[in-house]
Amino acid sequence: MNTGISPGFIIIITCLLIISTSHSDGQALSDSLVRAGNRKIEVNDLEGAIRDFQIVLSLQPSDNRARNGIITVLYLQGDTRKASREVDRAISGNPDYAGFYYSRGMISNQRNNYRRAIEDFTKALSLQESNLSRIYLNRGIAKLNLDDTRSALEDFTLAIDHNSNNIAAYNFRGMINYRDNKFELAIEDFDRIITINPDNDVAHYNRAMALLRSGVSSTACVNFHRSCQLGNRNACQMIIMECQ
Repeated sequence: MNTGISPGFIIIITCLLIISTSHSDGQALSDSLVRAGNRKIEVNDLEGAIRDFQIVLSLQPSDNRARNGIITVLYLQGDTRKASREVDRAISGNPDYAGFYYSRGMISNQRNNYRRAIEDFTKALSLQESNLSRIYLNRGIAKLNLDDTRSALEDFTLAIDHNSNNIAAYNFRGMINYRDNKFELAIEDFDRIITINPDNDVAHYNRAMALLRSGVSSTACVNFHRSCQLGNRNACQMIIMECQ
């Protein structure tokens, strides 16, 4: 039985970042189609998204957002080989577009090539002035997979600094603090997740585990019960083991 802290649903961060840039006048249609393509990605209409991006490229062959959108769709469809070829070609044609490096970093993370991922995320950070939170988050994940825990922790904190609602970054930082027996810090991170999303069963479970390890079993049981109500089976098992 696994009753340890739960990484939950955010161990794999699968969505690539479509990084927006400023546009010149006369690109209203392309801008609208890129936004539509991004919305379709969010609702998993990948075929619809790729059609929108292809129309943009037929109008504006140099539109990096649309090209990166197609790379994103290929990645999400599981065709990482083709996505990798496309992103390498895109970087060769435009080596100053941050989104391409972010996308290649995500592909490298998926392929367990974490050192390459870190290089690309670092390059994206040097080129990008917005959306930094997700870049730091995913660089932190790559570092964590290389057991560079201290540096990963710094990246998760930077991700939070740039977006105080980054649930994934709080969760990873909380997990590291828990494993380092820094239970009060872990509880603070899980508290923040619950403030953002009160129905997050994983956060309730993880907070309960940190409280239990801190010796606050009665409060831990309250969280186990809430997590169990939200459908977390591990929490239901912990109630039987710890809360009778």
